[in-house]
Amino acid sequence: MDAKSIAFSVIGVGMLAIVFFLIRGPANPSTSREMGGVEGRVFLGPTCPVERIPPDPECAPRPYKTAITVSQSGDTAILKTIETDGDGKFTAELSPGSYDFTPSGGAVLPRCATHTVVIVPKAITQETFQCDTGIR
Repeated sequence: MDAKSIAFSVIGVGMLAIVFFLIRGPANPSTSREMGGVEGRVFLGPTCPVERIPPDPECAPRPYKTAITVSQSGDTAILKTIETDGDGKFTAELSPGSYDFTPSGGAVLPRCATHTVVIVPKAITQETFQCDTGIR
């Protein structure tokens, strides 16, 4: 075989590999095609000792910058920690399943409850978490 024939053979094998990958897809099928996600916000409230009707805009719940731990429902092992931004917004990509999301509160207050979130393939779940300030 001459150099020209070897070059065409190498190119041919490379092209076959590319076509195979494009048809078959990635080696790990549980990647982004099956992933789902969650996005949402965390708020603090109440922010005033007396809620009024009509509501006072100054007493509206406020965004909460915090960390949210994520674990498989029924398990205590933390899979990931998500940080909210200054507007309390967060996003996360997860495999389909049921997860417990726990925003971090303070030593005593605010109190943030754990929320169970179900992630479905190829969808974004919207969630809003409210942490209790203890103001009454």
